[in-house]
Amino acid sequence: MEVSNRKEAGTEFRVLLKRMVEAREGAAPKDEHEEPGIPQMDREQQLPLLLLIDDDEAYLRLLEKALKGEYSVVSASGGRRGLQLARELIPDVIICDVFMKDLDGFRVLHALRQDLLTCHIPTIMLSARVEMKMRIAGLEGGADAYLTKPVNMRELRVRLRKLLELRQLLQQHYNRVAGEAIDPDTDAISLPAHRNEDRSFLNKLRRIVEDHMSDESFNVEDFCRLAHLSYIQLYRKLKALADKTPSQFIRWVRLNKGRYLLKFTDKRVSEVAAEVGFTDPGYFTRVFREEFGLTPSALKA
Repeated sequence: MEVSNRKEAGTEFRVLLKRMVEAREGAAPKDEHEEPGIPQMDREQQLPLLLLIDDDEAYLRLLEKALKGEYSVVSASGGRRGLQLARELIPDVIICDVFMKDLDGFRVLHALRQDLLTCHIPTIMLSARVEMKMRIAGLEGGADAYLTKPVNMRELRVRLRKLLELRQLLQQHYNRVAGEAIDPDTDAISLPAHRNEDRSFLNKLRRIVEDHMSDESFNVEDFCRLAHLSYIQLYRKLKALADKTPSQFIRWVRLNKGRYLLKFTDKRVSEVAAEVGFTDPGYFTRVFREEFGLTPSALKA
């Protein structure tokens, strides 16, 4: 992704995307088909996406230069533009200045934390003001860190790295929520308010899949429509929370439901496969073994 942002000319995005081929989750590979209009967003080899928000153009350029190569950097000149880009791109992490003319950083942070699409994004606040009350206000507002300008780049890099490492730990937790086949609210882990909103968001997505569990034709396009999200928004939110693409998430929920039915009911493997949307029992057995390390028959034994 290449981004240029200037006050006079606006923002120009140049993005290269591969085409994505999604398979129906219940079908074997021979039944794969292309879903029109959904781009490939394979980011395994890409850098974390960092959004910089500041109305000081010179400082934006300074941070861009320092962090380019470690992150894919997108810059926004001002709070309103920053909020717009945060909702459109759902970056992996945000660095936001506190004092901006159009929309100050505290209001940007509040809006981020109130939006289900952006409430999960780690956010570092920057300010030339060093008063303790400013730091406390930022942290109480949901900032993950509050650093003073001119920022120490070594400290900033460490903060960014640690925030992304923490996200990986949260992904493990949210994966348990996403795959839970009984009652996800039994999970006793205590999370900050905006993290609990993330958990509720995943529960909502899980219920969408469960409501269409036996529908072999249910696909990513349907998933996006029912979630009221674009593919890019759903992709980036799920990758951030659970490190799964939308199609992987659908399969994960289905396989966990299948595992539950195999363990706690007398249904045959073919019956369970059909109930969770797999028309080919052999394919169900293969992907089940890939996910859990044993076959459905072995689980029932």
